[in-house]
Amino acid sequence: MATSGLPGRISITVSAASGASCTIAALASGRVDQLHGAIERVLRIPTCVQNLIIACEGGSRETKSHELLSSLPLESCQNHLTVFNSWPKDPEETVEKLKAASRSPTPLTAAAVARCLSFEDGYVQAAAIQALSWMGKAAKQHAPEIAEKVRLELPKRYQHGLRLPTAEGRQQRAVAITAAVALSWLEEAGAAYVSDILLYRWWNFSDKARGAFEEMCQSESSATRLAAMKSLTALLEKDGFGPVEHFEYERRQIALRYICHAVFDESTEVHQVAGACLMRFVPSFSGEADIFALGQTILDQLLRFGENFRGESFPETVSTFCRALAAKLDGYWPQFVGWQEGIDDQDSEAATQVATAAVRYLRRRFQQWLADSQAPFGAIESAGMDLIEDFEFGLASPRWQVRRAVVESLIAIAPWGAHGVVGVHQMQIREKQKEVLEVMASCLDKYKAYVDDSSSVRQCFQYIDYPDDVCYGDYLEERRKEWTAQWEDSLMRDKHGGYLKSHATRRARHNKQHGANASEGPSTIARKKKWERRSKPAEVQDYAEIKRISQRDKKQDRQLKAAILGRELFSFSLGLAIAATRGRLSDVASVAAWAREMPAAAAALRDQHLVFFNGAFSPPTCAHAHIAETICKDPKGPALWLDPEPAKPGKERFQNETMEARIEMCELVTQEPPLRGRAGVGCLRRDLGPVLGTSVELFRVLRALLGGPGRGKLTWALGADVFEGMKHWASKARACLQPGETCDELLLFTREDWSHERLAAGMQVIGDAPCHVSVIPMPDHLLSVSSQQARAALVRDRAGEKSGELSVIPPRVAEFCLSREDVCRIYAQQVTH
Repeated sequence: MATSGLPGRISITVSAASGASCTIAALASGRVDQLHGAIERVLRIPTCVQNLIIACEGGSRETKSHELLSSLPLESCQNHLTVFNSWPKDPEETVEKLKAASRSPTPLTAAAVARCLSFEDGYVQAAAIQALSWMGKAAKQHAPEIAEKVRLELPKRYQHGLRLPTAEGRQQRAVAITAAVALSWLEEAGAAYVSDILLYRWWNFSDKARGAFEEMCQSESSATRLAAMKSLTALLEKDGFGPVEHFEYERRQIALRYICHAVFDESTEVHQVAGACLMRFVPSFSGEADIFALGQTILDQLLRFGENFRGESFPETVSTFCRALAAKLDGYWPQFVGWQEGIDDQDSEAATQVATAAVRYLRRRFQQWLADSQAPFGAIESAGMDLIEDFEFGLASPRWQVRRAVVESLIAIAPWGAHGVVGVHQMQIREKQKEVLEVMASCLDKYKAYVDDSSSVRQCFQYIDYPDDVCYGDYLEERRKEWTAQWEDSLMRDKHGGYLKSHATRRARHNKQHGANASEGPSTIARKKKWERRSKPAEVQDYAEIKRISQRDKKQDRQLKAAILGRELFSFSLGLAIAATRGRLSDVASVAAWAREMPAAAAALRDQHLVFFNGAFSPPTCAHAHIAETICKDPKGPALWLDPEPAKPGKERFQNETMEARIEMCELVTQEPPLRGRAGVGCLRRDLGPVLGTSVELFRVLRALLGGPGRGKLTWALGADVFEGMKHWASKARACLQPGETCDELLLFTREDWSHERLAAGMQVIGDAPCHVSVIPMPDHLLSVSSQQARAALVRDRAGEKSGELSVIPPRVAEFCLSREDVCRIYAQQVTH
């Protein structure tokens, strides 16, 4: 076995099918998986699709990640391996790799996962779609490929839940539903295809797809809502604004509901797009012959316009739009306009003006129809009766101005208004508004004869009841939704084990409940629980309890998924949030712009107890690792920000050349327990520059990341030697140690030559600063450890002098340094200088 000139290490050449190759220095006693990182970094092949092939005397075979390099016949192939960029042929193994790949959200991995969307196996496609949905921003570019899976036309007889006759058809349906849900996790990239959920009728057939549709249309992100509105308006423009067939009518009705809601969106761009679409549905009046200019779908929405708005007041742009829309409605059939119409009612809110204008439109439309048809009162004409039913629909409005306008319109179209007298009579019982009651009394008095004997009028009224208790129809709807959810879950049953719909594996759920070190495995506990259930006597099924548990599980599953995307779970999102600041912050003002662009990362840092630990970390030693572990030893304690120092005067070359490498080394340290999930690596001092990075602005930026003055808690961890050096910049030190504005606390780690006298002398530097100071002594075996000693040990080990001094460096950091020839070369120059 050829060596690389270092004891216990070998050089392995890995070549790809494209001809590219790289040479990796690896530990001879290590496993094959130590090669994956270098292959992905140099050859740009994601770990999940790396198939390493070794050619030996008996032929070639694939190596497994868990195999030891010492067990491979490397001598016969001259330390050469070939890597192929391909997924396993076995679907079961591919699904497992896809689940693991979702934990590495990089563009390279996302591109590799997207290739699985073309596989024939439906379960592999579903697993790939879900893996992409977990990758968030890294998978956004593959939203068109995911949307392609939504575009599945089902035969009409199977559209309403009837079981498809073939397993292949059921798989395709399940994949389409999974793709619809996955789009909702890709933010604006997925929302651009929200209309496909409507176009292919998944909104009607799947509660999950309907939920994903609503998530995109009502997202917290304005960019996502804007993309969804543009997609819906494009679909409506494609269908046209005139009469449509049944299916087009149905999706227009659904889309208009969300578009009318978006008119009141807090984002200017969103309500402008929605308002422009709504204006096209209300064309300008073109003549008396154009009786049915507005379709039934838009009329229903206009009568209920703005009912779901929950804000205190409308923005001025929204109010202006509503008044323009109301004026457009009042422009129809001007010969029937009443004297009071067209006057801007300043006391009425803008949305109410639109709804009342829609009622007046209906009244003028009825009068124009009556003038054209000359229909006698006794004749039952469908067009006229449809308009009467529209009036009665307005009677159920929660706004009294609309109800009053409806009753006034019924009076104005006498004697035809008598057909609505039953509805007025029924609603009068529930009415509490004085102005409406007065008009209702006039209406009932005018049509008194028809109130006493309603046999001569058509009973158009659709009875509207609002019982105090839960409506039985709501109960049936809940039962239907639950049955649909169970049925969709059964579609997603993974033939390779488990549910594809849930990203939490059985092992993960077991560890969450019983702990990772439980004495019994999940299968053993599951068998015991199953036996206990079977041995118990039959009990009466408690539907309410089952429903509660089901809703809880669904909520936890969605919360877990949101957490992995970096929105809620602190232990996962903190490291990503700190890393997301790299290269993005230049001063306090830039924090707000960064927070708007990355709201999930900003939310993860807000109101936290953050410990800022800066140093050269060239390389990080066991002493640095001990400090970090001490800070993060309490799972509910503070979070840690490691910040490698930028170049200093006289060390520009060494510090600049190793900056990215030192960031990677610190990330290796944060991946060790108990730091995993509690620590992240930034480069704030480098980003702020040589002036601001050494000023009080550094801590003001950190405080802004925590939410601003008085929010969260900021601790500065530093060595006692740095603390002693504050006497040279005492005024700046006191400015940096102002609780609530900059630092709330100092955390000092003492070295071997420190005494209480030196510490007391250093305390005099901060004077009367109210900052709290905590002193933590280092263990005896780490007192003399330094980065200079670590660099010298690396240089000697690289030269073949095995002295055992590498024990002052964390193993993974040492392995990383020895695998980087450029780092070792710079360290050798530093040691010799």
